[in-house]
Parts: sequence; structure tokens; C-alpha cells
Amino acid sequence: MNGENCAESGTSTVQSLDRALLVDLAPSILRVVRQMLGPRDPDVEDLAQESLRALIMAWPTFRGECSPRHFAKRIAAQRCIDAIRGNHVRIRALQALAREPNAEAEGEPPSARLRQSWRLALAELPAEQANALTQRYVLGYTLEEIAAETRVPINTVKSRLRLAKQVLRAKVAHDPRLAELLESP
Repeated sequence: MNGENCAESGTSTVQSLDRALLVDLAPSILRVVRQMLGPRDPDVEDLAQESLRALIMAWPTFRGECSPRHFAKRIAAQRCIDAIRGNHVRIRALQALAREPNAEAEGEPPSARLRQSWRLALAELPAEQANALTQRYVLGYTLEEIAAETRVPINTVKSRLRLAKQVLRAKVAHDPRLAELLESP
């Protein structure tokens, strides 16, 4: 497919999506990306744009089983998980920094350090478990919504959440700094 055909198909997809709806969904997408990557991450804007592009490309598959906002948030969350997994070198560097005492990090509020630790832990989970946790606790989906979105039985969703929580609990048990962050108000 040449660039001209690709541009034409992208334009028709945008028109079928309705520009007003796309503009309405953009802040929700940006919010999800900021929540998952952190507001200071230099890739937030780029990943939000990539998520919008992915929404445009996925729009023909939207069946109306959820709201357009949920559909857009789900796509953004998946893009974030993919980006986090794709940045293994960067994640490993962040983990090394997180283990070192750092005066600047100590000055950050505990909630910011907890979110950073969450992102690092999320990167180490299997994709299905990370997706389930993100949908449940970042996007606020119900178990039924997660099962419908991922097309798996509800017991599979419960199992993925349980296994992911076990991994996170083990991390907290072996990392006193993380346990301290969780206990702080």
C-alpha cells in the first residue's frame, strides 16, 4: 500500500469516527497515558498521539458493546503497557535508580513514588495480568467489563487479578521501601 492510499484510508476513517467525538475523547486518552506513565514522562504527548492514531485505526472494529470513551481508554492503556514493555532498558535504569537512595526522590510526595513503583512493577507482570490490573484499578472497569473486553470468562479475569496481586504482594514483602510507601498516608 503506498503512502497516498494510506492517507486516503486514514482520512475516511477519521471522517467516519467524527472529529467532534475524537476531540471529546482526546483528554480522556491523555489522562490515561499520564496516569500510567507519570506526568513527567517525556513520552506522554507522543504516546497520547499514538493512542489517538490507534483509536482511529481501530474504530471500524468498535461494536458498541461499551462506550466510545471506554474503548478509547482501553486502547490508550494497551498502548501504555506496550510502551512500558518496549522500554526494558529504560525500565531497568529506573529500577536501579529506584533502589538507590536519592535526595530528590526522597523529597517527592509518597504518592508520586508509589505511582513510580507501580509502573515499574506493572512492567514486570505478564501482559494479561497487567491489562487486567490496569483495567480494574486505573480505568475502573468491573470484572464483567474486563471479561467482555478481553473475551475471556470472568473466572479467568479473577485469576489474572489474583496472580498479579500475589506478585505485587511478594514485591512489597521483599522491598521495605515499597512497604513504607504503602503505609504512608
